[in-house]
Amino acid sequence: SVGYCRQDDAKKEKIKNIAIQPFCGYGKGLNRSPDIYFWYHLVINLIQLGYNIHHYGFVNEPVLSHDHRYNKLTHLPFFEQIKAALDSEIIIGGDSGFMWAVGGYSHKAVQLITNWLPNHHKNLLSLAPINVNAENIFYPKGKKYPSIELAIETIIKKIS
Repeated sequence: SVGYCRQDDAKKEKIKNIAIQPFCGYGKGLNRSPDIYFWYHLVINLIQLGYNIHHYGFVNEPVLSHDHRYNKLTHLPFFEQIKAALDSEIIIGGDSGFMWAVGGYSHKAVQLITNWLPNHHKNLLSLAPINVNAENIFYPKGKKYPSIELAIETIIKKIS
């Protein structure tokens, strides 16, 4: 969806909305999600590119920006978050229940997937939520996050 930011009444700038669900397992799945460094820099870069960021997830997740284009909506009930996120251009997240739910709607997504389970050495995308409109970015177990540049490039390509 396209919204408008309040900059000047005479001139309105179109802004695209991006939803993120950064931390899997209510923040307990530290090995399932990119670390806070990744999310902080991803949010900063996407805001600098002119996007509004809507953060969904568990209520006690960290604030990733104080910019007016960042909205932390983790206080909403789970299904309200799903409904709100479906109003975005794209959703970015991991192998969480949230991403499985939005995948059921075939909403555009970028899924950040790692092989976090013990002995997970084959079929590395087996934990990726099923979504015909998702692009998966795999990063190996032990690496704290995927390439921020690759994630931004994939997000922008997927939105276009």
